[in-house]
Amino acid sequence: MKILIAAIAALFATLFLAATPASAAEMKGALEKLQYLSTGVSLEARQAGLPAGYQAKLVFANPKGELYAGVWVAITQKGRKRTIHSEGPWLLLKGEPGEYMVRASAGEATGALKIHLPAKGMGTYVIHLKEPKKAPLRN
Repeated sequence: MKILIAAIAALFATLFLAATPASAAEMKGALEKLQYLSTGVSLEARQAGLPAGYQAKLVFANPKGELYAGVWVAITQKGRKRTIHSEGPWLLLKGEPGEYMVRASAGEATGALKIHLPAKGMGTYVIHLKEPKKAPLRN
C-alpha cells in the first residue's frame, strides 16, 4: 500500500512540475517584457536622435499641441495592465508586436488611444490629454 501511495504522489508531482513553467522568463507576458524610455523634446534630445529598436513613440499633448510631462501611463493587453510614469512628453516603447491600449493622465487631463507595435519600424502616436469640462458657476 505504501508503494502505491508513493507512486501516486510521484505521478502527481510529475504532472504538476510538467504544467509549471521552468523559469520566471517563461512566465513573463508581453507587458512584463515591454521596454520603455521617457525622453523630451529638448535640443539635446533632438540632436541625440531616437535610439534604435523602439517601435512606438507616444507624444503627450493637449488638443492645442502643448506638450505634457509627468504623465502616468497605463498600458493594457489581454486583460493585463502595466503602469509607467513618463517624466518627459515622449515615451518610447519596445516589445512584442501587437495591439496595446494606452491610457494617459496628467493631473485632471486624460486621454486614451489604441496603438500597434509593429514587427519592424516605428509608429508615432499623439495622445491628446483633455481637461474635464467644468460646470459654469451659478450665482
